[in-house]
Amino acid sequence: MFGRDTFKTLLAASALALMAGGASAATLNFTGATSQGGGEYSDGILKFDDLRIVNSGGNCDSLSGAPCAALNNNEDSLLTRIGGGTFTLTSIFYDTQGQNAVLSLLTNFGFELLLQDTGGQTAILGSQFANVTSVFFRFTDNDERGQGGNVRFDDIGYSTPAAIPLPAAGFLLIGALGGLAALRRRRRAV
Repeated sequence: MFGRDTFKTLLAASALALMAGGASAATLNFTGATSQGGGEYSDGILKFDDLRIVNSGGNCDSLSGAPCAALNNNEDSLLTRIGGGTFTLTSIFYDTQGQNAVLSLLTNFGFELLLQDTGGQTAILGSQFANVTSVFFRFTDNDERGQGGNVRFDDIGYSTPAAIPLPAAGFLLIGALGGLAALRRRRRAV
């Protein structure tokens, strides 16, 4: 039914369509950021609406030695994708300081994850953080001693779905159909 050339044409069109798809993985970290009192922070893909960047000072991720983000008691920040759309959070390094310190991550789906630790660790996030449009970061510390605390976080692993190039896919389909029609006409002429 299909000739060798037709098969090659369809295979090439399929390969081009597959190369256009896929997701891109990245890590949001604060390397190169300067200390600031608060405000928007972006890596060009994701952005926090209000976030304080601090120097490493021993509480940031010791592997990078770079600045990190910090939230004090009852501070919060909203993480979204620039221009809208979905993203998937895969991991986060965090270090809470305080006796009853908790970092809450709340997705737009209503799922909340409570992270509690005093030694610094990386949390691997599950499927509840897939294809979200926002994640609300909130830090609370119910220290009975009244000393308060804070959380430092860094190295936020994430991925974003690749845009589907519909116009390009349409041109590929038209080209493949045109090639099939030309082959069919050529066979009839012979």
